[in-house]
Amino acid sequence: KRPVLFPLSNPPSRVECTPEEALLWTDGRAIIATGSPFPDVEYKHRKYKIGQCNNVYIFPGVGLGALAVRAKQITEGMFLDAAKTLASFSPALKDPTGSLFPDIEEVRWVSRQIALSVAKRACQEGVTDCAVEDIESAIENEIWEPHYPRFAIRIPHA
Repeated sequence: KRPVLFPLSNPPSRVECTPEEALLWTDGRAIIATGSPFPDVEYKHRKYKIGQCNNVYIFPGVGLGALAVRAKQITEGMFLDAAKTLASFSPALKDPTGSLFPDIEEVRWVSRQIALSVAKRACQEGVTDCAVEDIESAIENEIWEPHYPRFAIRIPHA
């Protein structure tokens, strides 16, 4: 019913098909994620949000979860739970015209949720000595909050 099309090639000039083409060929039914950013597409008076398929959604959370509980290894189960957690936040679950991936502005929050699921799986699989009840505080202790000073360049008047 809904074909999955992931034109992931970079740069966009080399992409296998554009999101517009995918929607046209499938009469708006395609589930699309691209390797490069693409603007939203309007098709048959509906606006489709095109998500970028990028590992920025998975790897920060996997790394944070594994690091926080000092996992001895990263297992397939941990990656599977990371993928399931990410999928659970897909806007397309509520709206078929929505992006397959959450907004990039949500990546920090999504990464934290992925870290929680990865750390819990590490406990279940016995690849950490961390207790399940300590996971949230372990993750909070590892999260880094970037704070940058603001700079202004002063150009002397000539």
